[in-house]
Amino acid sequence: MRSIRILAVLGALVGIVSAQAAPIVATNNTFGTFDRSSGTRNLVVTGPGAVADVDILIDFAKCDDPAIGPANTSCIGAGYAYLSETFFYLLSPTGTRVNLINTGTFTGGQGARVQINFDDAAASVVGGAAMSSGTFRGVQSLSAFNGQVAAGTWILGMGDSVGADPLSFFSARLTVNAVSEPASLGLLGLSMLVLGTFARRRQA
Repeated sequence: MRSIRILAVLGALVGIVSAQAAPIVATNNTFGTFDRSSGTRNLVVTGPGAVADVDILIDFAKCDDPAIGPANTSCIGAGYAYLSETFFYLLSPTGTRVNLINTGTFTGGQGARVQINFDDAAASVVGGAAMSSGTFRGVQSLSAFNGQVAAGTWILGMGDSVGADPLSFFSARLTVNAVSEPASLGLLGLSMLVLGTFARRRQA
């Protein structure tokens, strides 16, 4: 009975340490406009551990001509913006790709500048007839990154698939919650040592 209690306590401690995630934030504020073209922005994560959760906030605009500059908060052109031409994806340092917005994810044409936070915990998936600011799940799950090494250069890819009605990128903020592997492994090693000592005492 005592050994079961010890196992339960040590298992709980390992779980607590493993669940403690230190958020690491990387940003990129390099403005750019894409019209029948694509581009990338680097988000450099410096910190130990394995990925437990990833969120990314993107500030961008899809507008009817003309393109808007970095100081504009709303579209200039009032015509149809063809939101379906927009796409975004996130690439991890190990090469895993997660699509956030595909061409065709949005179906309407009312142009707007929006700030979308992609989070697997969101209530609804991004998309529809209009773009709006808020928190949404991407078209693919960010949990595909879980367990990978957090540190390195993450790449945000973006683009506009058809000419006219350009996409403007303003900024991105990547938040990575990383599990501290050394702490978890150290506690696991301590657990095994305690269990081994207890087993030897019982045998004696």
